[in-house]
Amino acid sequence: MALQSLNFRNSITKLSFTPGLLAGAITLCCGVTASLLLPASGIRAALVGSTVGAAGVTILRKRQEQNVKQIVETHLESYLGVINGEVITLKNQFQQLQGQVKAPAQIQIAQPQIKPQPVIKAKISSQSSSQSSHADNTQSTNVADLIAWLNTRNVKVESAHEFLPIDDLFDNLAVILGEDYTILEPLHYQIIKSLQTGRKFSFNLANSSQKSVSLCTQFCQNLHNQSLLDSYYYDKKQKVIHAAPQIGKAEITQFLNGGWFERFVYKKVAKLLAAQGLQYQYLRNPQIVFPNGDKFELDLLFLVNNELIWIECKSGQQSSSALKSYCERRRTLAVPKEKAFLVGLKLSDVQTASWTELWDITVTNSNDFLKRIRSAVRCSTDS
Repeated sequence: MALQSLNFRNSITKLSFTPGLLAGAITLCCGVTASLLLPASGIRAALVGSTVGAAGVTILRKRQEQNVKQIVETHLESYLGVINGEVITLKNQFQQLQGQVKAPAQIQIAQPQIKPQPVIKAKISSQSSSQSSHADNTQSTNVADLIAWLNTRNVKVESAHEFLPIDDLFDNLAVILGEDYTILEPLHYQIIKSLQTGRKFSFNLANSSQKSVSLCTQFCQNLHNQSLLDSYYYDKKQKVIHAAPQIGKAEITQFLNGGWFERFVYKKVAKLLAAQGLQYQYLRNPQIVFPNGDKFELDLLFLVNNELIWIECKSGQQSSSALKSYCERRRTLAVPKEKAFLVGLKLSDVQTASWTELWDITVTNSNDFLKRIRSAVRCSTDS
């Protein structure tokens, strides 16, 4: 564009400079010619020559003006074309910049739309496919009704157990241990003791029944196959198990120390509800916030026929202060006593009966909890 401007100025300069020279030359030529042709006329001849010269200059100036007009129009068209091209280029660049500026804003707006109840949905939905062996087609992967039920009590759910592939392994081992715990309890005690000391253990089965030998060796073999035991060897001649648990794995330690019992109760209740053909929703280890701001982790929540069943699972001894806390939570949740359960692994039938009378919660044990829950579910169905 600068080059075109320079050419334009040069053209105008040439045109404005040329007439000055031509005017003088034409006037001189015309005067000389008139003097030669009219030597006797003198001044008249000079005037005639000048007049003719002036007329010639006027004609030349007219032509010059036309040329200048043509040059200006030509250059203006060229300038307009260049300016139009520059405008189009700038417009395209501006649109590209607009696209780059808008893109991040669109992402920021879109992200929150995929985040309602992120923890709860992710932690519940993935389990149904992995536990189809229990015919859990009655199990709902949607926990919206359960969450809504709690919200009506002004109880908020912050998170819940997130299903992991290893849960299948732990759940199945929990069922094996729980269903024959009366026989496997001494062996389980040795494993826990070995976890605490970090040493290998030996478990003598010389005076045990064939069933006990079979159950104990099979359980140890399962633990070893799944890497919960670092080493395992059964001396058939001496009837002694030699083994060492896996040390330094928090999830293994937590499972063997008592986490298995909660998994066992969950699996048995889920199987019971599926066998009854009941639709249900559930949460494992939900972190909840009560209306007063207190936060607690519950063990198991099941919603059956829009009735909540709350289950706490304890493998150790329970204090009176813990029982008092459970009763307070039950009242806050507004769950009837017959649908709020404390399942104690080592509680006797006498203890469960007396504690149920003394405390505002149903206390049961590993031998009786399914019967109690079946009764509670039947009441929900009948109502």
